[in-house]
Amino acid sequence: MVSRADAEASSAPAGDNAPPLARYPPHRPERYACPVTRRARIIAALLTTAIVLLALAAPALATSHSGEGWFGETNDVNITNAMFLTIIFFPTIIIILSLIQWRLDKRKHARMDAAKRRAANADWRGGW
Repeated sequence: MVSRADAEASSAPAGDNAPPLARYPPHRPERYACPVTRRARIIAALLTTAIVLLALAAPALATSHSGEGWFGETNDVNITNAMFLTIIFFPTIIIILSLIQWRLDKRKHARMDAAKRRAANADWRGGW
């Protein structure tokens, strides 16, 4: 049989006078309580995927295409032209990105100078 004090204690809101365990809601364990378990599962999945891909790549690479790749039959002229394009590509990208950065810096400094001029001018300070 439950006494009246026990019944009131169980129905009373969890406040400062409640027993220590009643103040906190029950803890629900997370799906992956330990991050090591999650990390181990991810590593195992990645390792399994890599092994399966490597196992399936061997038959694909063993087929005979007479040494031709996606481009087809190549010779020295094709390779030389591709490398010249590579040599031209990187300096061009560096120049283009440097010009973009220079223009952005120029705009930033113009905004900063305009803000300094506005701060120095009494007409833009507001007030009566």
